[in-house]
Amino acid sequence: MIDEAVHRVALILAAFALLAAGLSVVRLSEGDAVSEAATQIASHLARQLDALSRLDAEVVAFAGSRGNATIPLPQTLHGSAYRVELRSHEIRVVTATVVQGATIREPIHPFPPTQEAYSREEMDRLDASSVGTDPGVGFVAVRTERLVDGVPMFLTFVHLPA
Repeated sequence: MIDEAVHRVALILAAFALLAAGLSVVRLSEGDAVSEAATQIASHLARQLDALSRLDAEVVAFAGSRGNATIPLPQTLHGSAYRVELRSHEIRVVTATVVQGATIREPIHPFPPTQEAYSREEMDRLDASSVGTDPGVGFVAVRTERLVDGVPMFLTFVHLPA
């Protein structure tokens, strides 16, 4: 009888060990799915902003999870909440466990275009900032012409919606 009890305890412990290992594998695959989704979102946004930045035209686009978004974003990444961070040369998608980024080929300016003219020094100072948002709030991307050191040029700005 004692051998049978010891045997049962050993089997129960083995079952718990297998269950724990199985849950770890599931958790890892979920983490991989979130990481892959974050990479895809960052790359998608970088491609969209690069395409916008190649236009010599006045354009306004909205990225987010709301129905009016011209650049739609999912509300969550496999059930995980996330944020998008936009810097002048990089986009990051950040979850509680993952940070994935993508390089932007054409620089963006992470502030609203509130002036008609900027100096190069002013642009460099303002470009050191970033815009962070979640998909429910989203962000606005504006391609517009401004003067930089007196020279007209098309620039891409990203900022939070008003």
